[in-house]
Amino acid sequence: PGLVRLSSKSLEASPPFHSRNNCIVPRTLVNTNNMLGFKNLDVDLLLKEEGKRIFYDILSGKIEEDPTLLLRFLVISFVDLKNWKVYYDVAFPSLVLNSKMTFLRLHSASEVLSQEELLFGFYDHGHQDYPGWALRNYIAFLSLRWKIEKVQFLCYRERRGEPDLEKSLIGEASFAAPHGWDGSDYVPEIIGWEGEKAGDRKKEKILKPIDLDSLNPASQDEEKQVMHLKLMGWRHPSLVLNKLRSARCLVLGAGALGCEVSRLLMTWGVRKLTVVDGGCVAIPDIVKQSLYVDNDCGVPRATAIVPHLKERCPAVEVEGIQMEIPVPGNPVSKTKMSSVLDNCKRLQALVASSDVVFLLTDTWESRWFPTLLCANENKVFCLHCRSLSLQHQDMTVTLSCGMVLVQDIIYLPKMLLVTKD
Repeated sequence: PGLVRLSSKSLEASPPFHSRNNCIVPRTLVNTNNMLGFKNLDVDLLLKEEGKRIFYDILSGKIEEDPTLLLRFLVISFVDLKNWKVYYDVAFPSLVLNSKMTFLRLHSASEVLSQEELLFGFYDHGHQDYPGWALRNYIAFLSLRWKIEKVQFLCYRERRGEPDLEKSLIGEASFAAPHGWDGSDYVPEIIGWEGEKAGDRKKEKILKPIDLDSLNPASQDEEKQVMHLKLMGWRHPSLVLNKLRSARCLVLGAGALGCEVSRLLMTWGVRKLTVVDGGCVAIPDIVKQSLYVDNDCGVPRATAIVPHLKERCPAVEVEGIQMEIPVPGNPVSKTKMSSVLDNCKRLQALVASSDVVFLLTDTWESRWFPTLLCANENKVFCLHCRSLSLQHQDMTVTLSCGMVLVQDIIYLPKMLLVTKD
């Protein structure tokens, strides 16, 4: 088929013309609410109904009043708004009569147009060396309505709004009248789904997706942040954005340090974060823990930090886990023994699934057990200290800290670089 454009203006009652080489094509749009409904559509029935409209318009003479009715197209679609995708399929209904059509000759219009002869012309949107899909319906109209069995036709084509005689085609075709077409129950075979040929039956619906992720505000924001990182890469040539993007970081503690480290990790391109904390946001925390607001008071920090991180970077994959980190030496009652053991196993699984672990809790005792797990799993980990540089396989992590006074003296990370070894 030729070029058929479907835009928002196509849904208007009278779509406007913008140039002389555009013509209206009647359309039918079937949109479903979910993927199951899209897959369960009876595509053969939908195509047959469109073909019957063309057939009855030919017999009734409506085609003579409005020739555009010969050119119909059918679109079935499902718009997946959650994933920013559109699935669709397109059909251009064509009548297949039970009589044989034979091309007697076919030439470029520039070669034979000078001859004086009667031609039946139609606007052909195709650009191939053979007539477009509209010829099938056009010949069906000449045969059924005007009882013509041999015709010389002109496939008129344009280029940039001007006649293109090199691409336009002049041909001659013969076709016998179809059998039984005047019966009340006669309906010709209808084809038209993209990729379908006469005699075929569409066995499986092929999903044609359109990715609209570029319209997603989260993707647009991510593109801006990636551009910012690339600009920073001029000052840090060893910065590997893909490695940062795929790094899985585990942040233990969502207090003052946890908030700042999580924010800085996102600034440098990290997009996979897991934050673990067992406390709740208190009123004094609002002043010294930068990500929380008044409405977060009483909410677990692991829960409250997630929307604030997503607000700053919608593309980040962040998971907040409320869990008390086991501390050696603390007494444990028999009723809490099972939950403490479960926390130990869960923390071990989190460390094993992470690439880098940040130990940002407020006591040395609470950092002892995670440090042991990191050593056992051979993981890179960063402690709460002035300056630390650790090497692990093909990565080097450097964390430099400075002193900042915000009601109390805390350590604030100022730079985090993850580079090749």
